[in-house]
Amino acid sequence: MSPVHFAKRLLASAPVHNTVGALLRRPGVQVLMYHRIGSLDPEFSGLDLDVFRDHIRWLSANTQLIRPEQLSDPALYARTRKPAVLLTFDDGFRDFFVNAYPVLAEHEAPALVFLPTEAVQEGGTIWPEALLCRLARARKAGAFETLLNGLQPNHSVLLQDHAHAPTGALKTVSNDARLAFIDDVVTTLTTLGINTHIDRQMMTWDEIASTRPLVDYGAHTHSHPIVSRMDKDTFARDMARCCELLEQGLGARPTRFAWPNGRREDFSATALETLHGLGFEQVFTTVEGVNNEPHSTSAIRRLPTSTPDAASLNALMLRAS
Repeated sequence: MSPVHFAKRLLASAPVHNTVGALLRRPGVQVLMYHRIGSLDPEFSGLDLDVFRDHIRWLSANTQLIRPEQLSDPALYARTRKPAVLLTFDDGFRDFFVNAYPVLAEHEAPALVFLPTEAVQEGGTIWPEALLCRLARARKAGAFETLLNGLQPNHSVLLQDHAHAPTGALKTVSNDARLAFIDDVVTTLTTLGINTHIDRQMMTWDEIASTRPLVDYGAHTHSHPIVSRMDKDTFARDMARCCELLEQGLGARPTRFAWPNGRREDFSATALETLHGLGFEQVFTTVEGVNNEPHSTSAIRRLPTSTPDAASLNALMLRAS
């Protein structure tokens, strides 16, 4: 065992975590962000299920796992031996139902899941995953160069320049430009005989219903766009459809929302006004950090969870500011 890993394990041990850790940690509520847990499909993968089990066992023993409505409780923002932690999951993948939920239920650990309603309603998956999957199929079939030659010139250049990370490039262009690029890729691949169908990767509404009341659900837009790349009216229509489907599927209008991608450059004050007008009370970002004020609910910070074990997760939480 390396000295670094030994130090992490020592810091994660209950006696040290509850004493030294309490002094090192910044007071406040920590919100952890998960996505896929394990794998149900060889074309997609997520955080190893055993690592997730390790996370939840440690968190259940060493933190206060809270529900989203408790974010307004001032008592949770003081320096404590066991910090308050909220578990969140983006996108509503079916591996949450199959892999994550049984672990949460075993430990009675509450969670909040954000749903992009287009993918939940129609099946398939969110656009970044779908695009990468289709491009991987083209490469596997030896048709990637042919795809490049078949795309519109501006789309071909974009894909050539960002062959290993096209989704990152598409997150910086207008929403209309992103949709046009994806449509061109799908149309060209279909012409080349490459299968573009994506099997359902999302939970069904029945599966979502079966996880309640341990799990709360919030909105993640309808089409999972980069909101700052949309105009105000398009975002309002997207959110109206999202709220409509969530109300039908959950039996109540959502009051919690997470921005897709969620960095500061991915949302705007205008879009936040739209959310407030729709009745959203808590808005989550992917900006890293500890939440230290119970009334700051329009830009809730979260921490990533792609750590190899619970000791490393604790180290991440100790460093958070």
